[in-house]
Amino acid sequence: MSIRSAFPFLLAIPMLCSASYAADVEPQNPLFTYNISQKTNVSAVITDAETGQPVNNYKITIGEHIPPEPINWYPLHSFAPFNILKNDNAFSISTKASLKKYVFHIAAPGYEPQYSHEWNLDTDKSLWNIKLKPAKNITGKVVASDGNTVYDAQLIIVLANNKIKISGPSFEEFNPTATQKVYHDTLKPLNIYKSDIDGTFLIPPQNEDYRIVALSPEGYQLIEHNDIKPGEENIIKLGDWTTLTGSITYKDKPIKGQLVQANYTLFAPGAIEDAFKPLNVDMRYTTKTLPDGTFKFDYIPFQFVNIVLVHKDPTTGNLLRVKSSLVKVQSDKYPELNFKFEKSMIVGKIVNHDGSPLPSYHSGVISLTSKTPLKDYKASINPDNTFSFDQVTPAELSLAADFSLADHRSFDTQTVKNLTLRKTINLLKGTPPLVLDLGNVPINKPIQEVSTGNTASDFTAKILSDNSSFKLSDYRGKYVVVDFSPAYSGFMFSQIADVNKAYKIFKDRDDVAFFSFVFKNTDDFDMTDPSSYNNKAKWPVAMLDNAADDAATKAFGASEFEAVFLISPDGQIIAKDNDMFGPNIAKTMEKLIPAK
Repeated sequence: MSIRSAFPFLLAIPMLCSASYAADVEPQNPLFTYNISQKTNVSAVITDAETGQPVNNYKITIGEHIPPEPINWYPLHSFAPFNILKNDNAFSISTKASLKKYVFHIAAPGYEPQYSHEWNLDTDKSLWNIKLKPAKNITGKVVASDGNTVYDAQLIIVLANNKIKISGPSFEEFNPTATQKVYHDTLKPLNIYKSDIDGTFLIPPQNEDYRIVALSPEGYQLIEHNDIKPGEENIIKLGDWTTLTGSITYKDKPIKGQLVQANYTLFAPGAIEDAFKPLNVDMRYTTKTLPDGTFKFDYIPFQFVNIVLVHKDPTTGNLLRVKSSLVKVQSDKYPELNFKFEKSMIVGKIVNHDGSPLPSYHSGVISLTSKTPLKDYKASINPDNTFSFDQVTPAELSLAADFSLADHRSFDTQTVKNLTLRKTINLLKGTPPLVLDLGNVPINKPIQEVSTGNTASDFTAKILSDNSSFKLSDYRGKYVVVDFSPAYSGFMFSQIADVNKAYKIFKDRDDVAFFSFVFKNTDDFDMTDPSSYNNKAKWPVAMLDNAADDAATKAFGASEFEAVFLISPDGQIIAKDNDMFGPNIAKTMEKLIPAK
């Protein structure tokens, strides 16, 4: 059997334990024991700890740690702050960077890997004598289920505290690439090796618990470290992939180019339960539908798989989940998934009013309301501020959200902010898309003039029922509910219902008045029967001709969305936003208006 004499070492493994730092470094990690701030010149010699013979076939990796971030590891040749010269079993480092934030890792076939904190270095000296302990390599052969050897199989070393995510193949290609998913600050690098032309492989010795993930178009396998015998020939026999097919149609028409993902935690072939806890190998394959609406995954294991329809954000390129289905892949049957849609999906991402990103930790629900038919949809706001609505009937829709943001690192309650979002959407009834991407949806810009405690701007309007004049300042001495709604917003009807609950409580009081102001914010919108809005409210309703130009909607910042305000008898705004939203309207008024 031909075994490669050398294997490229890609990345290394940091070992974290308690020890002291140098004088000006916090005592958290023994990897960083240097306190050199000036230009540093170091020479190192690597030898066999038992025989003293030189070790030439070594790889060195550099880890950089800037707390609170985890360690980032770099191949020696690609690390700019260091000038490195290698010569047989020696190397030299010349750098102006302080060594106190770096750790070095040495690995060589036939020797245990070592880290710089194990070298017993005297930092006052410029010569490092590194002695590597001999150990047995991990060798063997990769074979397919039919016994034939497998060339170029990926052999990924997954350490016990690491969680990795393997992505691929992209569309019809099989080219999985592993990226690391960190549990905590103990970030350990990823080591990937490949089998030779005759199926043989060589992996340097490991001194931590690990598993090997073997991936190839010919199959897959997971092997625990206690099933590996260093120094002997280990046969890795791959289990077969299966094929998963499906289709996507919208109103019986095929959907072309829809992205589809297969997500799953990988188990060994035939395994019922993963004994290596925690589960730490996640797979994510992506494909897209063909012109006939069909899709196909060629490399799927025999286990549960989550099939997800995703939408690509045209701005960021990020993928947003819009529909998922958990399926069991069985060896005796290749399941076919047929996604049949009669309604649309609406996706988007909430951003700040100026377009900048919002913090990624928040709590909130976003709602979508249609006028015809009168229907409410609700969705959670995801940690990345994205949202998605499923099974939406084409109609004129109103999007609304009230949610909070806080500093997730400090959990400081003083940083919590209540934010509001209102937007009107028109989902065409003729040929609506399967996925309507709203892109970035900004929250409403706070307007200082309509902050609670400020005096409400005066404005005038015409009451629809009798064409009488309304002027806000005429109602000084009373509590006034001012309700703004776009004329074509389906949300208006549910909002009037919420206002009506408060109206029933206060309708007999002469010191409380209710007014709704219906406006249109597009020139081409035809208000066919304005009186219909007046019939739905038992209090006066006024029409504002143009929201964009109207002084009232400009003053109250309500030219694009629904908003309700409570004005005090002295003309001050005393409640708005979430306090005057939905069922909170009645609750807030009962709290702020003294009982008679």
